[in-house]
Amino acid sequence: MGKTIDKIGNAQKHTSEELRAEKVIVVITTDGMENASHEYNYDKIKYMIERQKERYRWEFIFLEV
Repeated sequence: MGKTIDKIGNAQKHTSEELRAEKVIVVITTDGMENASHEYNYDKIKYMIERQKERYRWEFIFLEV
C-alpha cells in the first residue's frame, strides 16, 4: 500500500482553510499493511482525523481490502 499514513497527513496539512470545501468525505482504501510512512505515525494521524471531524465536520470512511 505504501505511505498511506503520510498521504493522509499531508492532505490535511497542505489544504488551506480557504480551499476546504463545506462538505468533505475522505475515503481511504488500504490493505492494512501500512509500513512505509516516515513523517506521520498512527497516533498523529488519529489526532489529525479527530480534529478534522470535530472542527470541520469531515467524514472519514476506511475500506480495508
